[in-house]
Amino acid sequence: MGIYRELRAAGITTRAAAGLTGLSRATVTRKPRPPLRVVPAVPVNRLSAAERANVVATLDSPRFVDQPPLQVYAQLLDEATDLCSVSSMYADPWRTPPGAGAAAAGPPPGQGPS
Repeated sequence: MGIYRELRAAGITTRAAAGLTGLSRATVTRKPRPPLRVVPAVPVNRLSAAERANVVATLDSPRFVDQPPLQVYAQLLDEATDLCSVSSMYADPWRTPPGAGAAAAGPPPGQGPS
């Protein structure tokens, strides 16, 4: 686009400048849009801190510690207990103890001690 603008500043017509640079006239004359500010939406059905703590305590209990969340979910449904969805059980970021921060999770992959 810089070369196109230089050609236009030198007095070359839009059609000729676009042809010389291989750009579409519609592309180079289009006004750039300002970036949209996207605010992440908080889900309506998000678990509260107490509910998350209950789910973590259940998953870490001796009864379920060696089972995947899908099996835990199935067993709890058999007992008519509905804590949360299976995908909420798989959501690992909130399983880190509060206040522990990123240090408790360990270094990012590939950046461990050598």
